[in-house]
Amino acid sequence: MTNDTMDFYPAMSHPPAHPSVIAATALLGGIRLDPEQDWSILEIGCASGHHILPIAESFPQASITAIDLDARAIEEAKRLAQIAGLRNIEFHCEDLTTWQAPARHYDIIIAHGVFSWIPDTAKTALLALCERALKENGVAMISYNTLPGWTMRQPLREMTLALQQMPAHQGSACSVLQSIAQSLQDRDDAYAKYLLDVIYDTHAKGDEQLRYDDLAPHNEPCYFSQFFQWIQQSGLTYVGEADSTLPQTSLLGSAAKQQLQSLAANPLLMEQMTDFLTGRSFRCSVICRTNTPRKAPTPEELADLCIERLMPIPATGNDSTDAFAQAIMRTTPCCRSIKDLLVKAAQIDLSQALKLSLSLLSLGMIRLRLMPIIVCDEMPEFPRLSELNRDHLKQGKPIVDTFHRPCQLAPNDRNWLRLCDGSVSFEQLMKACRGDAQVQALHELLAHMNERGLFV
Repeated sequence: MTNDTMDFYPAMSHPPAHPSVIAATALLGGIRLDPEQDWSILEIGCASGHHILPIAESFPQASITAIDLDARAIEEAKRLAQIAGLRNIEFHCEDLTTWQAPARHYDIIIAHGVFSWIPDTAKTALLALCERALKENGVAMISYNTLPGWTMRQPLREMTLALQQMPAHQGSACSVLQSIAQSLQDRDDAYAKYLLDVIYDTHAKGDEQLRYDDLAPHNEPCYFSQFFQWIQQSGLTYVGEADSTLPQTSLLGSAAKQQLQSLAANPLLMEQMTDFLTGRSFRCSVICRTNTPRKAPTPEELADLCIERLMPIPATGNDSTDAFAQAIMRTTPCCRSIKDLLVKAAQIDLSQALKLSLSLLSLGMIRLRLMPIIVCDEMPEFPRLSELNRDHLKQGKPIVDTFHRPCQLAPNDRNWLRLCDGSVSFEQLMKACRGDAQVQALHELLAHMNERGLFV
């Protein structure tokens, strides 16, 4: 069975919905999860398991349950779990409005790409499930489309759905978006530029994802204040945001920051104002039960958080902060603790390092994780992808790296990587190349895969 014949949510992994990232966000909000990785995890809306299965591989001591309403998707997820030899995960075809989750059972609940795409009755059921099933210090990560950032996307959604019916577009949303973009190319006004940005961002998702995302039959964005009211009525409260790459206040001007600071006494209004000023259209909110014990993390606890660099960090001219930034750069692609990085940047103390780390987090330049990720520098003699990723290659799906990032590949790259099953040596792969250009291209491909921790 190939991905083309499957009629359910496309295979995707979501780094902000990884337990290590969720746990780090929880710590910043004063909630401590057990770092021993023996968590009990629930994913709601798991589809074919592309997101949760690599997590099961990474956390062999965890006990994982995943549910979805689509029976075919669940069968595919079970097939993949069997291929990968994963015994710590169970998949169930369940309706969250009727499923009775065990009480106070889960450390982490993940509901990515669910909340905005279900009716209000199901939203209420989802939040009630979280309140019932979370442990005392458990957290849930729920993603959803937000207003006012989604305001322009709504009419674009409606226009795309209408034009899709025209014979010229043959049902392709991307064809419609290209056509609209072309009609705006000769304009230089602010509205056209903004609309083009929205169109290009939407087009990048591709027809398959758009069908279940922007163009899904039910897609209801909400204001953060509405979400907050929903969770509050369900006995839950807000902890923080798991996705540091979304629009942040650090990118705003001084006047905007002063405006937000004036709202510090009203955190709910301040968050809503943040969405208004940044145009945020999506949130990955971490929540907990209202009575969950919360205590601000100590500097020592924060020093154990690990930094994943997401983009180059520019020099500031300050010797201390630049030394710490360089330590982050030098350890990339590994993800090491702030405490470990301080050893490599003796010019900076812990308080400075924490301040800089939180600043880089707010700028979307780094992601914080609870656990480190160590990537081997040396190319293995016999490169081998995991059983799960080898099956993803066969099915034409993205493979998933050790940072939980999806990796899209060109057809020729897929052909080479199919040989990486541990039976063919690196030297043999190089000898199979035709000409110096192919040798260089394959060497770069394998080095990139190794850098992303894909060889096991």
